Amino acid sequence: MLTIGKLEPSDRAQWEVLFRAYMDFYERTLPQAMYDRAWDEFAKDTRMHALGARLDGRLVGITHFLIHANTSSDDVCYLQDLFTESEVRGKGVARALIQAVAD
Repeated sequence: MLTIGKLEPSDRAQWEVLFRAYMDFYERTLPQAMYDRAWDEFAKDTRMHALGARLDGRLVGITHFLIHANTSSDDVCYLQDLFTESEVRGKGVARALIQAVAD
């Protein structure tokens, strides 16, 4: 069963595995301090937000997003990062994460 929800403190290690895989995909490297900073921001859940996809309770996908003001319309949601484990691709995990952000 696939569920989407906010990341929990216990997700920290697996979130970092997924986020590092995302960075590897784009051939980017970040210092550990940037992972720590992002996680701290997600824990505050005020400026930057994160959701996780769990398949049978195991974190298999992540998305990061933020809301920013817009001068000529309603505030805008920016989906910044989206990543799923390769084994679950094509099974609707990314689509479910995107829909959760849209909701």
